[in-house]
Amino acid sequence: FYQPTALALSKDDAQLYVADSGNHLIRLVELASGITSTVAGGLNRLLGDAASGASDGTGTEATFNSPAGIALTPDEGMLYVADSNNHLVRAVTLSTGVVTTVAGRGFSSPLDTAIGTSAGFAFPFGLQISSDGVKLYIADRDNNAIREMDTPSGYVSTVVGSIDSAVPHEYMDGTGTASRYSAPAGIALVGNTMYISDMGNEIIRAASLIYEFSPPPLPPLPPDPPLPPPPLIPPRLPPNPPQCGYDENVTSTPSMPVLLSMTSEEQAPEGGSHESLWSTWFIIGSAVLFTFLMVPCAYVIKRVWYDRKELDLPMNVKGFVNATYDRVNSRKLLAAVNHKLPRFMRFSEHPKSKKSVEFYNVLPEVT
Repeated sequence: FYQPTALALSKDDAQLYVADSGNHLIRLVELASGITSTVAGGLNRLLGDAASGASDGTGTEATFNSPAGIALTPDEGMLYVADSNNHLVRAVTLSTGVVTTVAGRGFSSPLDTAIGTSAGFAFPFGLQISSDGVKLYIADRDNNAIREMDTPSGYVSTVVGSIDSAVPHEYMDGTGTASRYSAPAGIALVGNTMYISDMGNEIIRAASLIYEFSPPPLPPLPPDPPLPPPPLIPPRLPPNPPQCGYDENVTSTPSMPVLLSMTSEEQAPEGGSHESLWSTWFIIGSAVLFTFLMVPCAYVIKRVWYDRKELDLPMNVKGFVNATYDRVNSRKLLAAVNHKLPRFMRFSEHPKSKKSVEFYNVLPEVT
C-alpha cells in the first residue's frame, strides 16, 4: 500500500476495502486469509506501477487520482469513492468491477446545487452513506462544506457549511449553511447525527440531520365573496290550491294568494290553471262592482271573454299576465286591465255589459 486513507468493512467482517490513495487504487483484503487484491484502478503498463487518471472502465482499466474516501452501500453491491484529486465521486459495481463517474466536473469547483456531473467539488475527501442507501454524504474539503447526494437522482446539495463566506476558513456553529468549517475531512453517521472531523479547525463537530423548518406565515385569505341572490323562480300552483273569494270592506295585507271571483257554480274554462271559479262580476253592475273589496293578494289576468267567446289577448296584455297587484280593490284592478286593453276591448262599468275577465291568483312556490 501507499498512503492508505480510508476503510470500509463488510457486514460479516470478512472483507475490508481500502482506498490506497498513493497508488490510486481500490484494494480488497480477505481478512480470513489476508489475501489482498485490486478491485479497481490502473497500472502504468510501461513502468508497472500505479497510474493516475480519471477514466471509467472495468477493474484495472479504470483510473483514479488519490482516492481519499470510500463508502459501502447497505446491500454491499456498490462502493462509492471520493476521487479527491480528480474532484469526482465515482461508483464501483462490485459484482462486475465497472467504475462510473456519478458526480463532479473533473476540476476544482465552488459550491453549487446541481445534478451528477454538473455538480462541483473541490478535493472531496470522506464519504458516508445513509442506512437506506439513498443519501451519500461527502466531505467537500476545500469548499469547507458537507454535501449530500441523492443516489437515485444524482442531485447534489449542501447540508452544512458556508456557500458564501467572506473568510474561507473559519469556525462558527450554526444551522445548515450558517455554520462554518475549515477543511472537513471525515464523516461518521449515528442515527440522525453526523460527526465531522473539522481538520482545519482541529475539532470534532456534530450536526443534526433533522431540520426544524418554520414556514413563513401565510398571507390572510381574501374575504369570501358575497353570495349571489337566490334565483327568481316563477311560482307554481300546488296540486290542490286553496280557493278564496271576496269579503266586504276587507283591506288586510295578504297572507296567501287567492282567486278573485264571484261566488258561482261555474268552473274555469278548459285550460285554466287549476279548478276554480271564473269571474262574471263585471256583469253584475256598478253597485256591486265597486262596493265589494276583494281579499288583498296577488292577481293575474288569464282570459278575457266577450259575449261568451274568449278573445285573443294582444301582446301587451299577455305580458300583463305576469303582473301582480297587491291590496287592490275591484275599481283599481279594472282600471289596470282597461289600461292594457285596446279601447274597443275595454270593460264597461255598465250593468248590462257582456264583457268579462277571468282572474287567477298567484300561488306561492310549492317545494
